[in-house]
Amino acid sequence: MRGCSAAEAALEARGLAVRVEEDPAGWVRHLRAAPGGCGVNPAFDPGRAGFGAGEGFWLAAVAADGGLAGCCACRLLPPGPFLGLLRTGRLWAREPRAGDPGPALCLDPGRLPGFRGAVGHIGGLWVHPARRRSGLAGLLLQATRAQALARWDPLDWETALSFAAVAESPGLRAAYRFEHTVPCVDGWFPPTGRAERVHLNYSSRRHLLARLGECGAPG
Repeated sequence: MRGCSAAEAALEARGLAVRVEEDPAGWVRHLRAAPGGCGVNPAFDPGRAGFGAGEGFWLAAVAADGGLAGCCACRLLPPGPFLGLLRTGRLWAREPRAGDPGPALCLDPGRLPGFRGAVGHIGGLWVHPARRRSGLAGLLLQATRAQALARWDPLDWETALSFAAVAESPGLRAAYRFEHTVPCVDGWFPPTGRAERVHLNYSSRRHLLARLGECGAPG
């Protein structure tokens, strides 16, 4: 299944082949051993988050020597309120352990859309240390979201979570092209088991389709 030809062409122009993998468990194995990695986001680990076949994939940019230059993951969220997945911790765990505190949400639900319809969640972005600050991250996100739009048609919303250091960087926000970014967590964050500042990024289908051809910004 082909995605954004502009993003894929830009990756191929760098000597990278685009490979779309249907088994997110392969993304988990790669991230556990990847240089410069910062751990495995449980939201994209089918063994922890509990999503099934056809509900997730990952995209890899493969160098000429066969090694990965970078990758990104995406999954289709189960029907129901998106904020409920956040509040209960079921975004990251199929069955959160009894007594585990949920995230310290600081969102104002009244200022968010209802996220009705099909909702995708994108993340798990990794770039090889030797290729960082080269624009590769933005291209990986664009190619991955294009794949998601093609396979889950119609995809009504895209969501993502970013730590404050990423979300508050003007350069990274421009490269990642989310429509909206708002504070989401200020305190306990289950995936890391400590206090964090986390932002929610979200984009409507209209925004995603309008940005599909924009594949050249830094990131």
